[in-house]
Amino acid sequence: MRDETVTQGEQGSESGNGTASNSVLHASDYEIEPPDVRVLRTVSPGPNEWHPNGIDSKLLHASHRQISSTAVSSLIIDNGDGQQLLDNAQERDGAKWAPNDFYDQAGSQFSPSDAESIKRNISDSSLYDRHDASLSRETTRKASTKSRHNTLQHKISEARVKSLDKGNLFLPLDGLGTLITPRSIRDELRREGLEQSYRLRAIAEQVLKITPDIKPKDYTTRRKIFAILVMMRRADAIVDVLKEGIYDDDLPFQIDNSPGMPVYRRKREGKAQILIRFFEEWEIDQRETFDKYQWQMTAPYFKLSYKPGKKVLHYVLEPQAVLPFIEETLSDNSSGHSVDFSGGTSTVRKLKIHRAHHNFNKRLALKDTNPYFAVKTLRLSEELAKLKGKEVNREALALKRFVDKDHDHLIRLLATYSYKDQFHLILPCADGNLQDFWRKHHPSLEDLPRDPELGRWLVGQLHGLACAVKSIHRAPVDDATSSGLPKAIRDKEHGRHGDLKPENILWFRESASQSGQSPMGVLKISDFGFADFHRTHSVNIISFSSIGGVTPTYRAPEYDIAPNAPKQGLVSPAYDIWSFGCVLLEFVTWYLLGWDGVDEFSARRVKDSRSMVAEDNFFNSEEKGRIAKSKKSVAQVRS
Repeated sequence: MRDETVTQGEQGSESGNGTASNSVLHASDYEIEPPDVRVLRTVSPGPNEWHPNGIDSKLLHASHRQISSTAVSSLIIDNGDGQQLLDNAQERDGAKWAPNDFYDQAGSQFSPSDAESIKRNISDSSLYDRHDASLSRETTRKASTKSRHNTLQHKISEARVKSLDKGNLFLPLDGLGTLITPRSIRDELRREGLEQSYRLRAIAEQVLKITPDIKPKDYTTRRKIFAILVMMRRADAIVDVLKEGIYDDDLPFQIDNSPGMPVYRRKREGKAQILIRFFEEWEIDQRETFDKYQWQMTAPYFKLSYKPGKKVLHYVLEPQAVLPFIEETLSDNSSGHSVDFSGGTSTVRKLKIHRAHHNFNKRLALKDTNPYFAVKTLRLSEELAKLKGKEVNREALALKRFVDKDHDHLIRLLATYSYKDQFHLILPCADGNLQDFWRKHHPSLEDLPRDPELGRWLVGQLHGLACAVKSIHRAPVDDATSSGLPKAIRDKEHGRHGDLKPENILWFRESASQSGQSPMGVLKISDFGFADFHRTHSVNIISFSSIGGVTPTYRAPEYDIAPNAPKQGLVSPAYDIWSFGCVLLEFVTWYLLGWDGVDEFSARRVKDSRSMVAEDNFFNSEEKGRIAKSKKSVAQVRS
């Protein structure tokens, strides 16, 4: 996959040198207005495309122009800013605008002459005389009788939301759209002493209008930069931003607050750094203030893959980024039970993403509903995984195989992101797992009547789960799929889950993908952390070392009895069939006897164990480990 781009600049050198060099582009290096420089999508670096180290030498600088759309990368490095504009852009007068309320902007429409004026004067120092503006600002501030609470700065400050991320503040995108309007921009510029009204309208246009003639996913404006400057009481500096052709997708600026250090646009891996000239006139405290507010204005927007054919995007987030997570729960409010999604290799948080920072509500078509999501954090850090030669994104690679399908009984991967040296997955949030369903929600026969409706639901779920296992075992990926997987990964179409158990079958009370479902909800297979896929010739040749983790209770006999065990054995997808059969046996036991029956069944298997340490698995080894037989309690399940 490759985008057509125009390469500009040479390999970047060490930052921190304020003098001109081959690796730093200055506006003064050009005889005319400096070109607008931005980053385009990348060439996919392969199965580990989420890893920051896979980006270098693949990012290209290019001027704003129409480029090829033959390929779409799944790597997002602008915090999703372009994507949220694509999702929410408004069209007016034949142009695209950042989302905001234009209906109360009577008399604020921009004329073609306004736009042409700003373009002609953007490099003209007469547009903005600093001395005159300074005097005018002072006069304006002294003459102002408005309450401080009516200022745009105060409104932005009040609109900020506290993140779960250590209580850091961020301005939600809907607040940005509500507050940064043509009228508020003009009023703020007047407050700062810029009184030429026709130019103020043109400046407002340049702040709000989406940059034309580029790919939709590269949409950008200057709203966030303007909001930062308003918080600093430096809205007048937007003129400097316009002069240098800087946009929101150049955030975050690379700011070193040491004396005399230059400030650059957002870092482009392996490419020349672009100097921001107007920062040279700023004091250190102003730089520090800008740095503080830029993170509050750039909380990421997550484009979630909630339907077949939608690519699963991966977001590379800066360590200082403020995550738009606003609410977390540690309990299931409907039942009063604790919700525990933690595992041995990961932790899962049940939380809400601010409704303006994801697109999932469009699927639900519910304006007043913001669902919970499950954010799974792998405990193995990216750096440690790299040192150990492991694929920390193994689960994501497995789930991407199913993005072009809509299977009711397979969990869907919505998005992934890397943040603070850890890999994270965003998934639909379940109401519990199958064991929770048996033990916490419906433990007794009286709690859920064993009637024909329950019987039909049970048969339907078992059939659906069996089909899901079949889909894992034979998982071809079309070359034209939106999975984003490289051919070497796509060719491995024979899979194995490797850890089927009740805890890895999630229960959803409601599922928007399943019409006419039973009130009991739907079950979905999840946790593909130990899944593995192989080519046809090696489908039955899987060594123990590739299995990864194993749950002793549901392990298959071949794990103990396979040829040449325990050093090297052959384990096929049939391993899953045994594990799934054990789950089905417990499921039927619950249906007939309730949770007490499932618990008693486990106790009888422990009693039947012949191993040195009694365990509740479903078989015993005999003849010195050469054969295995089902335990008596398994062969004679009581009803």
